[in-house]
Amino acid sequence: MEEPHLFNCTDCKQLLPFYSKDRCKPCYERFSAERRRKRTPQICTDCKELKPIHLGGYCISCYSKKRLTLLKSKEKRTCVKCTRLRTIYSLGMCNSCYSQHWRKETQPSCILCGKIGRIRAKELCYTCYQKNHVPKMGDCKYCKQYTDIEFNGSCRFCYGRNRHLKTKFKITIDEYDIMEKAQDGKCACCGENRNGLVRGKQRRLMVDHDHNSGQIRKLLCHQCNVGLGLAKHDVNLLKIWIKYLEDHNAQPTAKPAVEAAVATPEPGEPLAAAVAPASMTTAG
Repeated sequence: MEEPHLFNCTDCKQLLPFYSKDRCKPCYERFSAERRRKRTPQICTDCKELKPIHLGGYCISCYSKKRLTLLKSKEKRTCVKCTRLRTIYSLGMCNSCYSQHWRKETQPSCILCGKIGRIRAKELCYTCYQKNHVPKMGDCKYCKQYTDIEFNGSCRFCYGRNRHLKTKFKITIDEYDIMEKAQDGKCACCGENRNGLVRGKQRRLMVDHDHNSGQIRKLLCHQCNVGLGLAKHDVNLLKIWIKYLEDHNAQPTAKPAVEAAVATPEPGEPLAAAVAPASMTTAG
């Protein structure tokens, strides 16, 4: 375990471990109690408004401005960790050293490599978990395939899919399968079965829901679901689209008028003269 950093306390001037705000623990507790007592609304020294006093007779906004100005013009001191002459941020450390210290104290680390960051499982980072993971083979309770069982009797893919359905739609894979079986695996809008591989990936019917109430409607294919999203689920806009298609599909559009008729060239007449536009007139 890392030894505590010793520094001169701002209040008692003794060489003690820092706790917070450049103070040891007893001095900081007295400092916090005094600060809570002064939180009654008073006239701020700077802005002259009736606000809760934070420190030094200043409200919290004025005190933050004063502290920022002080930090910019603060005399540089030696950081207790990197021993460089820098502006002290907290606990006698510069900003970068304090950030590393805070991450080490608050965020979990891998029990093997000691790397600080996101823990995959069993207190191991992703790299160490992949190296030391022993596959547990079995039948997945969802897809029924014989594979590596990682989470609660399910494979990694089904676990992620079940978590996504629970988080976004409040349903499970079993409830999804019941809805898909009731629709016979077909889209509720176009009635086509679009399940299968698309660009090498398994594509299934998508859950359609009301974005305002969160109520589940039915399962749609990707095209229909995207179409409803582009229409913003607005019935009036869909009616306008239907009317537009009916008006333009009732009669086929007329072809544009041909400016010049193509004549069959006579023997000996060049082809360019036969296909020349009628609007072109000969000079003279």
